[in-house]
Amino acid sequence: MSATKSNDFQDLLQNFFLKWMMSQKKVSPFTIQPYKDTFRILFKYMYEEHGVKASSINMEELKKLYYRDGQLY
Repeated sequence: MSATKSNDFQDLLQNFFLKWMMSQKKVSPFTIQPYKDTFRILFKYMYEEHGVKASSINMEELKKLYYRDGQLY
């Protein structure tokens, strides 16, 4: 069992883009936007195909999806 809490995925995502990419790497919001769009598509897919709401996506759910479907696009 992972020590990762259920909402850690969203925290990790936000910290990566807002704190690391924007603050440390100094990328522009225009660089971040396509990533944001991609994750919105992932969240929509997770809900529509697997019944997993965005608020409950965590690393364990992504691992299950990866192993069940063979790969995650």
